[in-house]
Amino acid sequence: MINAKTLKKTTQLSRYIILLSSLLVLLAFTQAVFAEGIFEDRKKAQHKLTGADLNRIKAEHQLKFGQTSSSSPSYKSNNPWEKKKKTTQSPKAKANWGECRDYALHKRNRCYREGRDAYRCEQMYETRSRLCDNSL
Repeated sequence: MINAKTLKKTTQLSRYIILLSSLLVLLAFTQAVFAEGIFEDRKKAQHKLTGADLNRIKAEHQLKFGQTSSSSPSYKSNNPWEKKKKTTQSPKAKANWGECRDYALHKRNRCYREGRDAYRCEQMYETRSRLCDNSL
């Protein structure tokens, strides 16, 4: 037969697991619920970033995820073997969409950590993610 102590421990353990899993689910959804409050009393047309901040983010995106090298590289020597050696030594690292979105998310989290305005952080994140979607 099952011992009463063992039964009590298993029920306590199952309660603990259920409580922990429900807490994790609750934490996952609260972030989305709290984000809703950021956009209250604001029109969607106002949400797009404009001005110097938009230009700064576009320049940052171009530097980080734009073309990594020019189409016609300049070489100091006319020796074709040295040209070939230089091109094989420096492969092009093409950034992909996932890296771009991860960078946008990293910058968003950093903005929140620094204690900046939540609405501003969301504006900048959406601008960065839109640039990722359009360019990569």
